[in-house]
Amino acid sequence: TSSVSQATIRYTTDGSEPSLTSLVSTGTVTLTEPGTLSARAFREGWVTSSVASAVFAAQPPLISWDAPVPIDLGTPLSATQLNATAAIAGTFVYTPPSGTVLAAGTQSLSVTFTPTDLVHHAIATATVTIQVIDHAPILTGGPTATLVSVGTSASCVVTASDDGGEANLIYAWSAVGPAAATFSASGSNAAQVATATFTQVGTY
Repeated sequence: TSSVSQATIRYTTDGSEPSLTSLVSTGTVTLTEPGTLSARAFREGWVTSSVASAVFAAQPPLISWDAPVPIDLGTPLSATQLNATAAIAGTFVYTPPSGTVLAAGTQSLSVTFTPTDLVHHAIATATVTIQVIDHAPILTGGPTATLVSVGTSASCVVTASDDGGEANLIYAWSAVGPAAATFSASGSNAAQVATATFTQVGTY
């Protein structure tokens, strides 16, 4: 608006300076696409006003994406976790992508949304976090022999289920009793199967 009565406000939306042939403002100007709105006041016999301008840029749409529920270690990412939405058409690109197996702990997920209509909408991004839970391995098995004399060996076989896969487990054997025991394997994944040899009779 102009503080000068009887002045006419003319405007452009392409960044050019308004002239006497430009559109006349009747109070409200609606832009249907990004651009630069420039306005100027004209009145016969008066000096033309300076140009007032404002830039209207495309805005990114709102992305809706709730933080996913925790997952177990070893669970690959899928559409269950990568499920962001927007109110307009476009393409979602996730980082890390679907199928990724995350490490244990708090991990970050991000998405970039590219609208189909980039004239009226800008690219949008969003980030959420997810908890990846590493459960303790569940062990079954152990020594399976009854010792009857010094030097007797016992077969030690243990199996485990683990979120990260059995191949990631390290098996370390030890014995608590009247004397030390030796193990054919310990401190490796291969030590899942080992032989324990006892040097003194007793309860272990």
